[in-house]
Amino acid sequence: MKRISLLLVLGIVVAFLGICVLPVNAQMPIKINYASSLFGPTHGIGKMHEEFIAELEKRTKGEVKVTYHPAGTFIPPPQMYDSIVKGIIDVGESACGYTRGRFPLTEIFDFPLGFGVAGTAVNMTRIQNAYFEKFRPKEFDDVKIILFFGQQSQILHTKKPVRTLADYKGLRIRAAGTAAQVPPLFGAVAISVPATETYEVLRKGSADGILIPPEALKGFRLAEVVKYTTKNYSSSGGAAFFLAMNKKKWESLPAHIKKIIDDMSKEFSVKYGQRWDDIDREGLEFAKSLGNEIITLSTEEDKKWAAKVRPLVDDYVKRATAKGLPGAEVVKFIDSFKK
Repeated sequence: MKRISLLLVLGIVVAFLGICVLPVNAQMPIKINYASSLFGPTHGIGKMHEEFIAELEKRTKGEVKVTYHPAGTFIPPPQMYDSIVKGIIDVGESACGYTRGRFPLTEIFDFPLGFGVAGTAVNMTRIQNAYFEKFRPKEFDDVKIILFFGQQSQILHTKKPVRTLADYKGLRIRAAGTAAQVPPLFGAVAISVPATETYEVLRKGSADGILIPPEALKGFRLAEVVKYTTKNYSSSGGAAFFLAMNKKKWESLPAHIKKIIDDMSKEFSVKYGQRWDDIDREGLEFAKSLGNEIITLSTEEDKKWAAKVRPLVDDYVKRATAKGLPGAEVVKFIDSFKK
């Protein structure tokens, strides 16, 4: 009888613990730290990150809880990739161009690829993700790539009108990363200045212009200190932005959570590209509202500008080939999208 009573008591205790403990465990979310290195909370891409996070939490029904760190609050661009690899951050975003030499194959997207007006962010995002699926560059083997998004819109904004090669010559142009190689090809001088200081540099006249996507005309209010935008899309450089996860963190996730993230990556890569196109248009409209002139190059002049920058792509192929990388194949793959 005592034995039966003891078993009964033990059963009640186990049942009670099951009732108390299991629901608590079931409510413990998977915590993810997510950081942007480039975009603040008011930027269109910063808001896109917040939409991605909200949708992830919604689809996982609370199983995943994300803490978001906008740009300027956690990790700067040059340190972001290594921070993801080391697990300092679980998910991070940055641009490949901020870690020069780290992504020798993917850096092609920083160069002027000659897409012209067809080089929209939506198209470049599509190409970048297709490139990753085809070539699977080893330079990203130590992270889980969630998605790429990009643009080819680092066009020219100046204090005086630039309509010809002659107008470009002799100017002092702020250009960052790979884009710094462009002004010298036009007989201009490239100036290295942090983006946060560009407004004052232009306002004081220490620079004559800048190579940057038109979204910055509004986002950084650069339209207040330049008066002309030259739509030189056929000779403009771009950028490849990545959203990546620490590999161990990815491997620790349940299979159904991984599937949700993979499904979302396909959907949101398009949304990221579209958002960039939207904010580029907003930047141009803001400039027009201030009375700035938007210059379209003549067909003949546009071809001259494109020819000036093509050697950068040819040099990329030579350097990639020397490293045993399929640079020529990548350029051919990208060129095929133009058709």
